[in-house]
Amino acid sequence: MSDAFLFGPFYLDPGTRTLTEAGGPISLGSRAFDILLALVEASGDVVTRKQLMAIAWPGRIVEESNIRVQVAHLRKALGCGQNGARYIASVAGRGYCFVGEVGRHAARDAVPALEPQTPQVSALAARKALPHVPAPLQRAIGREESTAELATLVSQHRLVSVVGPGGSGKTTLAILAAHALDLFGDAIFFVDLSMADGDERVLEEIASAVAFRPSGSVTVAGLAEFLRGRTALLLLDNCEHVIAGVAALCTQVIVQAPAISIMCTSREAIRVAGEHVYLLRPLASPPHTGQLTARQSAVWPAVQLFVERATEGGAVDVLGDRSAATIAAICRRLDGNPFAIELVASRVGTYGVQGVSQSLASQAALRWPGRRDALPRHQTVEAMLDWTYQLLPPRARLALHRLSVFSGRFSMEAAIQIVGDERLDPLHSGAAIADLVDRSLVSARVKSGRTHLRLLDTTRSYAAVKLAAEPDRDDVARRHAIYYMSELRRRGTAFGSHPGESPRDNEDELSNARIAIDWCFGRTGDASIAVEMSALAAPVLLQCRLLNECERCCVRALDRLPAALRSGHAELVLLEALAVTHGLMARFGDDVDVVLQRALDLSPVLGEHRVTMHLWAARYVNLLGLARFSESLRLAEQYAQLAEIEGSATDVIVAGWMVGTSHHLLGSHLSAEQSFNASRSLQSQSGVRALQYFEGKVKIMSHICMARTKWILGQPKQALQRAIATIDEARLQRDTLFGCVQMCLPIYLLNDMDATAEALIDEVQQVSSEFRIGSRPYNIEMAKGLLFQYRGQLVDAEVQMRKSLPGLRVAFLRFDALQTTAEVLLANGQAEEALTLIDEAILLSEDTGAAFSLPDLLRTKAEVLMALPGTPPEKAPRLLREAMEHAVEQGMLGWQVKIALTIARLQAAKGRGDEARRLLQDVCSRFTEGFDTSLLRTALHASETL
Repeated sequence: MSDAFLFGPFYLDPGTRTLTEAGGPISLGSRAFDILLALVEASGDVVTRKQLMAIAWPGRIVEESNIRVQVAHLRKALGCGQNGARYIASVAGRGYCFVGEVGRHAARDAVPALEPQTPQVSALAARKALPHVPAPLQRAIGREESTAELATLVSQHRLVSVVGPGGSGKTTLAILAAHALDLFGDAIFFVDLSMADGDERVLEEIASAVAFRPSGSVTVAGLAEFLRGRTALLLLDNCEHVIAGVAALCTQVIVQAPAISIMCTSREAIRVAGEHVYLLRPLASPPHTGQLTARQSAVWPAVQLFVERATEGGAVDVLGDRSAATIAAICRRLDGNPFAIELVASRVGTYGVQGVSQSLASQAALRWPGRRDALPRHQTVEAMLDWTYQLLPPRARLALHRLSVFSGRFSMEAAIQIVGDERLDPLHSGAAIADLVDRSLVSARVKSGRTHLRLLDTTRSYAAVKLAAEPDRDDVARRHAIYYMSELRRRGTAFGSHPGESPRDNEDELSNARIAIDWCFGRTGDASIAVEMSALAAPVLLQCRLLNECERCCVRALDRLPAALRSGHAELVLLEALAVTHGLMARFGDDVDVVLQRALDLSPVLGEHRVTMHLWAARYVNLLGLARFSESLRLAEQYAQLAEIEGSATDVIVAGWMVGTSHHLLGSHLSAEQSFNASRSLQSQSGVRALQYFEGKVKIMSHICMARTKWILGQPKQALQRAIATIDEARLQRDTLFGCVQMCLPIYLLNDMDATAEALIDEVQQVSSEFRIGSRPYNIEMAKGLLFQYRGQLVDAEVQMRKSLPGLRVAFLRFDALQTTAEVLLANGQAEEALTLIDEAILLSEDTGAAFSLPDLLRTKAEVLMALPGTPPEKAPRLLREAMEHAVEQGMLGWQVKIALTIARLQAAKGRGDEARRLLQDVCSRFTEGFDTSLLRTALHASETL
């Protein structure tokens, strides 16, 4: 039995994964528990952030902000900071250390009743408030770790600058850190320089704070001499507008007063020798991961602050599962800036969460007034930005305006190219951008050896207003569009085999491309650039699985195609991309065929043989979706002729797949088998090149039909092998997995593999949400119905089948659904409704020419008629004879055994048992793979007992 741990009033049991206090459980998420356990087990030793990430997120790469959020959650749960309690300490630059006293005990079955303990109060926590420093906030959300890190840094270095953008909470953090220090006793002096308007006022403010009263004017030398020999910390707040004077002061005081330390807050670093900069991070916000519950979002500091301020502003029930994702998006858009979050959240009571979100998009929130008792520069977000903007030199202001054309992150190279022109040459533009980074208006990070920049969203909105007033704003937008057009062109436009499976590695590039395309399609833009960019962006959108956006992109570009670009490569790329999008969205129709026909008119003229073959495959898939099976066979035969004359061996193989699939669906299974075998033989000789998207869909569909043909022709084991292989292939092109599982599942069940079938259903339910569109969710419902039917859970089977029918409109999927539902209803005593459904299936078979399961449909109808009172006695036998004749004609041995079982039951009921037995024995004897399937075992048993 593993040991449990006691610390303070807490009992931590690794075996039961519980944390309790005074007998009551404390709720922790699994990752928070893993982190706490790792820290407690290493009590007194530092556990690095990398080690904690490996423990809490094994095998995954996550941002360090995730660790900070979990640690902040733990500190809150443990009451760190309350009454002097301290359990988890931050070790700057390394990680975390558990500093509470830990006892080990043998874990017990029951959690011991612990007496509530009063944590020891340190001298630091018990001392009186600092006389020369404002009182700290009672609760600074998400700043526990930063406070500890900053206090450690100030205790180790004599000059520390807290640097961050306006509203990030620099002053709040500095005050918290000052109160956490015991190195200076009461000799910590807070100096607010926000109203200082020159170097002389800086000196006067500091002199006043430390009680230095010279007979004449205050000088740096005199102040330094006064401070010599004293141990104290000067906390200089709001230094950015008097940075030169502060720099001169710090340089001299650090040299002449060796016991004096200085902590500054500023929107840019002081940049003097000996300075250590603490970059204040924004409050951590939930990442953009799609679905987010209230419980998941509540552990993030930015959301906590938003909810707290919204509640204070009169909002009720702010955070729920429906609002969590929107609140998270607001916090991300505000870049985790505490001031901006507080200001926006205070309006939730009036406008609601959605209203606040919409106001942010319209820039109205920049001017929302904040607290009336705040400093003027903290009255609105706009005023806060004005404060920094007025301190910028002219070239930095111009650079800021122009950078607002970017969206998301962008490279330094892109920034220099787009910001620079005759007004701001590349050398000066680079310096201006660096100045903006230094002043915390632009964030910078290095990734893969390149510097990536980003304008904070609130700053971008502010700067965009300024850019709109510039006479050369359209020139900037044009340079931005041309730059990202060249970036997209560099990537290439070829469609991969599986465009839906590539990761989203291009979000920033796409974000900027969207902005550029929108401008190009605007009143002052250039439609030619827009169309070319759309053609370049469409394949990227496909690879990122942004299907709706890709469709909009292609349709808009095609609708506004300039005459000069008609019948060119850009139009062809857009048409092909639109066709692939329709395929990924499981969309079929005459409108899709119009797109394909236009593309097929263009591709041969442009010499695009690859595209031509791809589009032929696309038309074939569309015809299958429309249940035009006879047309699909004619198209497949035309494709085969083209492949023989102009195509490669792979094109000939694809042609065989098409012809075989159409023959199977039309009920010509012997011809289908012949075509499939020819393709398989050629494939073994020459192999297959990488397939394009629709060629891949043809392959999957043909392999499904191969498996079904094997079963129908009486080869159940070969059918199972092909079904298993096809499922594996569909996993590589996941939009095909839904229909593949539905159509292959009966083969698994006929081979008594219901556990595997259930696992497949679970797997397909986990497929990414972008593929769960159109009829695909109904494929899952039907698959569940088939499984319930096999297991004899007929009530559940009926429920599932009724759910599936409304959405299964693709004919070759609907046949099976109608027949299965009819069989389940018949078993549940609802023969009249069953007859309606099986009649619909037979009529659909006749209308489409899809005779692939016609014998089995006739057999099911015969069984329904046998259960209906008043049915003419000759009707069911006539249907069974017709079914058997059709099955024998096409060698459908799988259907023959099912039909024979029904005929045998009918004959046995009429006292003709010997005749029934001979029929079953004759059919069973034709199978060459044994009697390992449930259907064959049933037939054999029936032949022995009749």
